[in-house]
Amino acid sequence: MMATVGTNNPGQTSSVRVAFRVDASLFIGSGHVMRCLTLADSLADKGAQCRFICREHPGHLIEYIRSKGYSVHVLPPCAKELLLKKQPVSTDDPPHASWLGCTWDIDAAATRAILNEGEPDWLVVDHYALDARWERALQGVCKKIMVIDDLADRAHICDLLLDQNFGRTATDYAPLVPPHCRVLAGSSHVLLRPQFTAMGKESFESQGTKEVRHILVQMGGIDQHNYTGEALTVLQGCKLPPGAQVTVVLSPQAPAINVVRQQAAATKWPTTVKVGVKNMAKLMRESDLAIGSGGGATYERIYMGLPSILRPTAPNQIAPLRKMAAAGLFQLYENAADLAYKVDRAVKEGVYPPPSVVGYGTDQLANDLLKQRVILRPPRKLDIRRTFHWLQDDQLRALFLMRQRPERRTHFEYWRAVLHDPRQHVFSIYKDDVHVGNAGLKNLSTENGEAELWLYLGPSGMRGKGIGRQALDELERIIRCNLVIPRAVLHVSRKNDAAVGLYRRAGYVPVMIDNQMHACFERSDVIKMEKRL
Repeated sequence: MMATVGTNNPGQTSSVRVAFRVDASLFIGSGHVMRCLTLADSLADKGAQCRFICREHPGHLIEYIRSKGYSVHVLPPCAKELLLKKQPVSTDDPPHASWLGCTWDIDAAATRAILNEGEPDWLVVDHYALDARWERALQGVCKKIMVIDDLADRAHICDLLLDQNFGRTATDYAPLVPPHCRVLAGSSHVLLRPQFTAMGKESFESQGTKEVRHILVQMGGIDQHNYTGEALTVLQGCKLPPGAQVTVVLSPQAPAINVVRQQAAATKWPTTVKVGVKNMAKLMRESDLAIGSGGGATYERIYMGLPSILRPTAPNQIAPLRKMAAAGLFQLYENAADLAYKVDRAVKEGVYPPPSVVGYGTDQLANDLLKQRVILRPPRKLDIRRTFHWLQDDQLRALFLMRQRPERRTHFEYWRAVLHDPRQHVFSIYKDDVHVGNAGLKNLSTENGEAELWLYLGPSGMRGKGIGRQALDELERIIRCNLVIPRAVLHVSRKNDAAVGLYRRAGYVPVMIDNQMHACFERSDVIKMEKRL
């Protein structure tokens, strides 16, 4: 049964159901679950029904998710020997495949069995071990799939992808996702918890350089290697100013929590160990300097304007953290001696805030998932059958100069050929989960820098409602972002006043017609139009 929590907006309701496939463990950490909970809370506040599917790894957060009011479907414990492996299970697997604790097809079958109980509108997947093979296997039991990723190291089959990392762009995923997939990339889309926006950004800019008196040590919720203990040892040898204090944050699942408490009690600086902090934004605002790890907290610190000295705690963090450090967002340290040097320098010279590069993307994404919008998706068999019945309408065929009524055999042969043609991209247009039309791209040319688009709506009742314009916007996004082609062209019947008007309002202008392309038509019947994207 799916739980709905945090319904602070009783006037705003939604029937949208969202399932999350995400894990936490001693190897994975807690960050994936925490950002999914952030999104789930925003969705639930807007009336969506959310549930989680998690495997019972050592260090899981299943009970914590339940404490937030969500139902959790528990997958059986992993094979420990597989989880401990550093290499992929097979050569076809992504680099982090061992984090799954089983093979992808076993996980997919178990997830399918759960989702068969009630098809979700969205399946949100946040797992480095899962790729296009798993997502393809789940397509039949959910309406749409969203992927949250950070690595851009494997293929996906999804309708929406979020990569909130600084410097990431949609073009990084162009060869990894299908053409219809919308990619939200970059640090303007960060899944921040509401407490951060409620607290507001730190007004460091008006204060200039600030003295270091309160140091926050936050090495990730689990901190499997106890980098927290290393940081406390370093601080013990630093020359902090009079009245300085240290606050350590850990989760209840941290293996070294008792060791850290003992160490904190023996330090010469007042050191407090906090477990399960509920208002991290307030604690960051009260701090002058953070010593931390990468992950989601990195963006929270930047958003709050908190100067930080960070250590990569996983191989996949090294490259993005170096890129961010080069942009002046924080400092990096590699070992205890390096940390000691940088803390001492911060104490002597003071600290200043990082540039403001993080945007609050949580509610924007939640609204996007809940909004009943026009989307493009690969055609299904039923869509092709429905199209056959639409094309029996003489008026519809006349709008795009199709003179003969199609026969069933030739209709399905045509679609079979188009769907297997790598030179074309064909989509079904869906509005509120109802198939209302078709669209596509053809004659793609990177040399000429242009792609030809086409679209039409089937039911006459769907026309004049703005659906065509939204579908056109999606086609243009695919051409511009996924295919990286600068110009769109189209051909439209001169007698189709509604379509010509739509394209003119969207910025298309008439150009000369290619006689060879239109030899089967009278020249006066067709207008060629183009737009620079």
